[in-house]
Amino acid sequence: MFTTDKRRRFLHRTQSLKLQHLRDAVQQNQVTGYPPFVEEFERDFARYVGCRHGVTFCNGTSTLEAALFALGVGEGDEVLVPAYTFHASIDPILNAGARPVYLDIDRRTQTLDPSEIDRRRTPATRAILVVHMMGNPAPMDAIMARATGLGVVEDCSHAHGATWGGRKVGSFGQVGCFSLQGSKPVSAGEGGIAVTDREDLWRRLNLFGHFGRGADGAAADPYAPLAKTGMGFKRRANPLGLCMARVDLQFLDEVNAALTELTGRLAEIVAPIPWLTPVASWPEARKGGFFYGMPVRIERDHPRAMTRDALLQALTARGLEAKSYPYHAYHRMPHMVDGAVRRRLLYPGRPLAEPAAEPVPLPDLPHTDEAQAQTLFLSLEAFADDGWVKRWARGLPECCG
Repeated sequence: MFTTDKRRRFLHRTQSLKLQHLRDAVQQNQVTGYPPFVEEFERDFARYVGCRHGVTFCNGTSTLEAALFALGVGEGDEVLVPAYTFHASIDPILNAGARPVYLDIDRRTQTLDPSEIDRRRTPATRAILVVHMMGNPAPMDAIMARATGLGVVEDCSHAHGATWGGRKVGSFGQVGCFSLQGSKPVSAGEGGIAVTDREDLWRRLNLFGHFGRGADGAAADPYAPLAKTGMGFKRRANPLGLCMARVDLQFLDEVNAALTELTGRLAEIVAPIPWLTPVASWPEARKGGFFYGMPVRIERDHPRAMTRDALLQALTARGLEAKSYPYHAYHRMPHMVDGAVRRRLLYPGRPLAEPAAEPVPLPDLPHTDEAQAQTLFLSLEAFADDGWVKRWARGLPECCG
């Protein structure tokens, strides 16, 4: 737990280091391209996760696009993905010309249900995109056992420093993708980084979003013609943002440890309330990143249960910050299920060269629907002191009667 003094010292130390790195970069005119500290950050982040290579991008969405490209996902392929996620996990699939096949989640942990892989997989399935939602690791052993023959991309945008069986998430699949957006514990303001153990995938990741990286131009290099141009996309990160991210990486374990302790104390406050259940983690999982707060599920069948909106209003009235599920039911949106519907929206009035087909049916995902409707997120303060905990200890039981 952070005391007020420790919080002040922590902020002073991290902010001072960020300002020093920014000052050095500006004074040396290292504000674009690939200054040495960019490649150092890529290397250090990859090593932290447990991979050989890292490639930075302008945002986390671009890392997912690059990962699908690196694995050869394209027109006509299917990609398995949970619907309980942010749309940035889904758009890259559709934009690659592939079809997202939505998977339901485990009710207790709100992570991907591995049995869904066998149920939804078809001969057209090329890859699976695993999401470690809100920093809670998905059951990677079971997923990898069922994903034999598929490309595996891990979306770790919420899960910096999280582990499964002592191993960092992002190191299980062929590519691990992380957001470095401003609300994340390792932040470049805007940015992202993809990690991989495979040199061939590292080269393709670079070709997707960078100029002059990933191909050496040698005659034996199959990518030699792309040595100067890459794919033509310029998705590189701003070096000034990475000046800040490198400091956050240095202190990530300390912040995660503080948030782990804080969620434990908050769980003790929630425990006596019979119709509120903290979203669980698998025994092998250790959360990291803690994006968006501590999720609790409202057991709506309990006779004393409040509605989500009523509880949210009561907490707000007592100065306790909580939020409802921030995303949408993408599996209920035809344009997020069927690429043909999406293209007609994007190019209205334009004849599309595609055969007439029956609309793709909307999937039935009961646990996803429940989680989106009945989950409340109790906001966490990474530097909270005992006074913050006492306010929750007093206010939450008052709200819940």
